[in-house]
Amino acid sequence: FGNATLADLVASWEHASDRDLSSWTDQWLLTSGVDTLVVRQGNPTVIERRNGSPVPASRAHAVTVTVYDELGKAESVRAVLSENVNEVPLDSSGDGSFVLPDSQDESWVRIQLDAGAATTVPTLLPQIDDPTSRAVVWGALREGLLTAQLDPAVYLEALTTALPLEPNDLVVGQVLLRQASSYAGSFLHLPEHRSRLEALVTEL
Repeated sequence: FGNATLADLVASWEHASDRDLSSWTDQWLLTSGVDTLVVRQGNPTVIERRNGSPVPASRAHAVTVTVYDELGKAESVRAVLSENVNEVPLDSSGDGSFVLPDSQDESWVRIQLDAGAATTVPTLLPQIDDPTSRAVVWGALREGLLTAQLDPAVYLEALTTALPLEPNDLVVGQVLLRQASSYAGSFLHLPEHRSRLEALVTEL
């Protein structure tokens, strides 16, 4: 007749799974911060895991990694990113290739788009069939904008190019319009940028 503690909860999980979860608990439940995944395209593809905790942490991320060609054709593999530098058996060396780690939104992680990927995204996004993957891309664009790692003009280009072609009303209504009105408006100071954003929000 008392309140359960975290130790009680983890103990019940360990009993049900017959696994020791102490290391996982330390890294995921008792450590703050969010890791960032950074892609180095090539053959094989390399994904860096950058620790987002103020203390040393080594969180393993079990994710789907997808590479797209310039027409949106996808090839995916499952990967466990347990090291700071991880090789993934995908060829992303071709021109116009775009790699999306955690393309099924399976882990708690940020995705940092490099400069090449950021300029590819506006035209590629409408060609990605999977709505979850598109939502992950939009989330990465938002994070890049908020952390000043993405040119606001690139974000605006993605909005004006890809958003009118987005078929998922949930993505448009609950995510993108909030980003456009709340986030992008704070970063787009040039009059021509603001007029494009305002026209887009009015249209949608």
